Parts: sequence; C-alpha cells; structure tokens
Amino acid sequence: MVCAADGLAALDQLAQRPFQVLITDWEMPRMDGIALCQAVRRGSSLSGVDGGYVYVILLTSHGTVAERVRGLSAGADDFITKPFEPQELLARMQAAERLLSLRRATSRSSPWPSSPRAATSRRARTSSG
Repeated sequence: MVCAADGLAALDQLAQRPFQVLITDWEMPRMDGIALCQAVRRGSSLSGVDGGYVYVILLTSHGTVAERVRGLSAGADDFITKPFEPQELLARMQAAERLLSLRRATSRSSPWPSSPRAATSRRARTSSG
C-alpha cells in the first residue's frame, strides 16, 4: 500500500509502478478524485499489474445519483460513501480482486483483439502468410 498526499502525487506514484487497485478520495488538493480517475483512464503509461486494468474505488461524501453518475463517468469502478466501515472497504477490495482475476483469466484465453495473445498470434499469421 502506498499513500499519496493529493491527486498529483497519486498520479506520480501510478506512473512509477503498477497498482491493481486505486482508492482515492473525491475531495483532494491540487487534483481531485474525478480528475485522477480521468487521468488514469486516459493515461497510456498508467497500467495495472502485468499491464492490466487499474480498478478505482472513489471515496466520497457525495451521495446524489448525479454525483455517482459523474464519478462513474469519470472512470471510477466503485464508490464508498464516507463515513464508512473498514469491513465494507475490505469487502469492496475483495470484489475488486475477484473482478481483476476474472479479467486476467479472460484476457489470457480470449481470441479477441484486446487480448495480447491474440494480437501476437494474428501478427504471426499475417507475417508468415
């Protein structure tokens, strides 16, 4: 686990090494959680472990439907409303791990273009034939 003082510091940490899960607050100095989510989703140099997906949990005191939609649209995968109980955070992190494990397993066996394996075998077939 790595803690960052604000959104820009978190973005710097994400650029330095891969993370599977990002837990961020909506309200932060210099770069808020919404801007951080957007940066993670558009940042080609920001990838998760093994070049995979970074699962984003947004901590927020914002509770309206419009605010949740805004957060999801910015790239958050899940929300926890503050104040929260530690067991809820743990359960959501376990759910994130299940989804990330499923994503890794699916991408290894998928014949679709988003699969690195499929792209490699497609290039090999194209080059040789």
